[in-house]
Amino acid sequence: IIIKEAMANGRVLLHPALTAAAAELGIEPDALALAVVMVQKFRPVVLSGVVTVAQLESNLQANQVVAKLRGTEEGAAIMERLLREMRVDSDAYWKERSGLQWN
Repeated sequence: IIIKEAMANGRVLLHPALTAAAAELGIEPDALALAVVMVQKFRPVVLSGVVTVAQLESNLQANQVVAKLRGTEEGAAIMERLLREMRVDSDAYWKERSGLQWN
């Protein structure tokens, strides 16, 4: 399964639960967001959509975060909390997304 909008075009990076968890782990929110998707049991292929070298370097940190999410109790607890607190109704998501102004 290919995941095209793992960060919801950047909107997910503003979610308080994600920013708090990233701060706890000492990483950037984008790396955590991508890692949470990457550890799903359905083994996704995640497209990041980077446009700068700085974004690429930050996104690549997700590879290191994956091991922590999979291999520690702290990681499992963070995953569970994020999936619970960041859940969005699909109809609401698509309604919001369709109203966005695109460049």
